[in-house]
Amino acid sequence: MKVILTRDVPEVGRAGTVLKVSAGHARNFLYPRRLAVEANEGNLRQFELSRKRAQEMADQERDEARALADRLSSVELRYTLKAGKLGQLYGSVSQADIVASLTEKGFEIDRRKVLLKESIKRVGGQNVEIRLLGDIHAKIRVIVEAEEVEGEAEVAAENEEQVIAQSSEPDAEASEEEMVDDGDSEDDESEKNADA
Repeated sequence: MKVILTRDVPEVGRAGTVLKVSAGHARNFLYPRRLAVEANEGNLRQFELSRKRAQEMADQERDEARALADRLSSVELRYTLKAGKLGQLYGSVSQADIVASLTEKGFEIDRRKVLLKESIKRVGGQNVEIRLLGDIHAKIRVIVEAEEVEGEAEVAAENEEQVIAQSSEPDAEASEEEMVDDGDSEDDESEKNADA
């Protein structure tokens, strides 16, 4: 008896294959599990039509995936996070963060398609691969920068101003110190007079 496999069957064949099998195997195993249909003229014609439609849909999906890969290849994602002096982040950039950023830019990508072995935990740039369809992949650039903390920037600016002031006006500072000392001595004298 000839049958057409509708699905891949281990150790028997792949979907679409026309096989000659025993009538008992077809009746008791393949037909009840909907793994095969009888290979007659109508089923062969119908299977050919469905295979052509499936091939057209697969070709269309591949074309769309290639176009998406081309658009994604120019994408650059930037993150600004708090980091230590050695570039170690206090947080990390995960697959979910990348997917959220891509969604904001208009790309709908499933989190499982982002091939990131572990979260990004250091400042710098990294290429991240996205598996779109089978062997079609896209690479995007992810750049993580250290966040400049406001307090640190102000302290650094104040320190720099102090260094510049000290190096350019040493005499002015000495006269200011003398004025401060004179004021203190007057207060001391008034306190002594008040006690007497």
